[in-house]
Amino acid sequence: MKCTFLGVGSVFDALQTNVSILLETEFGGMLLDCGFNAAHACIRTVKGPG
Repeated sequence: MKCTFLGVGSVFDALQTNVSILLETEFGGMLLDCGFNAAHACIRTVKGPG
């Protein structure tokens, strides 16, 4: 199992994502406690920097 913290920042700052945790296993993945910017953090995490 892999646990990735996608953000632990401010709810009111678009540059700092809310608390969002991505859990991944060999069977699939699950997002926990997703905030407003969770989708953007997921895209950055999957694609990598840049």
